[in-house]
Amino acid sequence: MNRWSISGWTVGGWIALLLVGIGCSSEDPKPADTFDRKAMLTGMADGIILPSYNRLATTTADLSTAVGAFTRSPDVASLRTAQQAWTDAADAWQDARPFDFGPAEGLFGTLSEDIGTFPASVLKIETAIANGDTSLAGFDRDARGLYGLDYLLFHHVDDTLLARFTREPVRGAYARRVAAVVDSLVQSVRTAWRNGYREEFISRNGTDPGSGTSLLFNNMVRCFEQLKNYSLGLPLGKIAGQSNPEPDKVEGHYSGRSIILLRRHYDAFFRIWEGVSLDRRPIPGFRSYLATVPGGDLLTISTLDQHARIKNAMLELADSEVLSSVILDDPGRVEAVHTECQKLTRFIKSDLSSLIGIAITYSSGDGD
Repeated sequence: MNRWSISGWTVGGWIALLLVGIGCSSEDPKPADTFDRKAMLTGMADGIILPSYNRLATTTADLSTAVGAFTRSPDVASLRTAQQAWTDAADAWQDARPFDFGPAEGLFGTLSEDIGTFPASVLKIETAIANGDTSLAGFDRDARGLYGLDYLLFHHVDDTLLARFTREPVRGAYARRVAAVVDSLVQSVRTAWRNGYREEFISRNGTDPGSGTSLLFNNMVRCFEQLKNYSLGLPLGKIAGQSNPEPDKVEGHYSGRSIILLRRHYDAFFRIWEGVSLDRRPIPGFRSYLATVPGGDLLTISTLDQHARIKNAMLELADSEVLSSVILDDPGRVEAVHTECQKLTRFIKSDLSSLIGIAITYSSGDGD
């Protein structure tokens, strides 16, 4: 046998096979990272985040002033002014709520928890008023915030509200304290964004946990899941432990503006994915990001198709309708919106996370 052969194979054959094996086992090179994340974060900060917090800060200041005027001299005109100020602030809150990070993270919770917790606890609010307690001490966030004011300003007909605020000075003091705290918290967050956090947010343009990109992505998704799970799922009875629908747990129950708030909440989430500023100018968003990664075009098509289905389902709910009444009388229309939102979850959460390489860093706990 030729001493340069091994079991019928030449040394050259073995070398060729080894080279082929090495070639097959090596990982394919990752596609180049071509997306300009700094441009996206800059566009988001200047086109959506700062304008949203500026608008929210203006409306909460007006709300605090209006609640003060109404409670010190209750009449129909001052009540209407306070109710309109609440409406403006609640609408503005929907635009700012996806940015519940950075300055919005306090020692004991986030801005969303402090001013946006719903449903309001009537028992806790009325107990505090009966006890003359306007301290807002403790962690009873469902006894204050915007939705505590929703109860205080809208829970009964005008005559009853005026009578209660007239004969119960502590009720007015409680409302003033709630409105003042809401405004103080919002002003603090807005000031921090304007005085340095904007630059920090933009500079951390990687994809690691804690980066501006990761914070934006995770809070966009969490904002959507809050809508799906709480604005819709909670009053529909979809949350673990619920056995029946609880229509009175809609957001903005007492003002009757739940459907309007639902739409604004959804639009606030989707403008981040789409890349549209608060004044409707195009800016880089996650849709732009998907255009630079393999598989991104297909996911974009799927996301836009499901987005259209959600918007169509929402069109079956009129702004003039009361969401709690619809859940009672014709729940199928609200169920349809919830179902379509469930279908979108995969596209904007797991699939998007996978394609752009940004990890989900919060626990949603709903099993998608």
